Amino acid sequence: MVEFFKKIGIGIIFIYFALTSFIAIPVYTWNEIKESDSFLYYITLAPIVGSVKALAWPYDLGKKYNLFGNRKVNYNPLKPYQDSSRKQLKKDNVTRYVLATKLLIQHNQEIMDKAMKITQGTLTKSFEQAQKDVNKSSLKELKNEFKKLLQKNSSLLSQAKKALKKNDYDIMEEVHPGFGDIQDKLINAVEIYQDAIKNEEILSKAQTTKMTSGDDILLDVQNWMQDNQKTLQTAMDRVYK
Repeated sequence: MVEFFKKIGIGIIFIYFALTSFIAIPVYTWNEIKESDSFLYYITLAPIVGSVKALAWPYDLGKKYNLFGNRKVNYNPLKPYQDSSRKQLKKDNVTRYVLATKLLIQHNQEIMDKAMKITQGTLTKSFEQAQKDVNKSSLKELKNEFKKLLQKNSSLLSQAKKALKKNDYDIMEEVHPGFGDIQDKLINAVEIYQDAIKNEEILSKAQTTKMTSGDDILLDVQNWMQDNQKTLQTAMDRVYK
C-alpha cells in the first residue's frame, strides 16, 4: 500500500513538472513579456520572472475557478467601509492613481524645464522664427537633448498608463463621484503625450500642439481636484484610515 501511494505521489509530481515546463512557463513568460515596458527587462528578467510565477500555476488555476471557496463579501453601498476587501481595492486604486499623477508631474516638469532652456531668448519671436533658431547649429545639440529626454521619459508615461489601466472605473467612482471620469481623462492625456513623442518630429508644430492638448486635459484634472478639495480629502481619509 505504501508503495502504491508512493507511485501516485511520484506521478503527481511528474505531471506537475511536465505541465509547468511545457505549458505554464511559456504562457507566464509570454504574459510577462507582453506587460513589460522596458526592452532590457524583456530580454533579461521577464523570462526569469515568468518562470518563477509559473511554479504557482495550481494556485492561480484554483483562484480563477474559485476552487478554494467563495471568499467574496457582498458589497453594501450604504456601508462601503465595512467590507475590508472592498476598502483594500479602493486603497489600491487610489494609490495607483497617486503614483500615476506623480509620474506625470515628473514627466511634465522635466519637459518644461528643457523646453524653457531651448526656447530661452526666442519667446518674443514667432513660432516659425523660433523653429528656425532651434534648427541652427548652435541649438541642434539642445534639440537632440530634448529628443533624448522625451525618449527617456516615455517610460514614465508607460508606467503611469499601466497604473491607471489597472484601476476600476466603478471603484474610483465609489471613492468620490467623478473620480472615474477624471481617471479616464488622465489616461487620455498620457496617450496624447505618447502619440506626440512617437509620431511627431521633435519640437515640430504638430508635436507642440499635441503636447499642449495633453496639458489642457491635465489642467482640467487639476481644476477638478481643486474644486473638490475638501470632499476629496474626506474621501482619502476614509480610504486610508
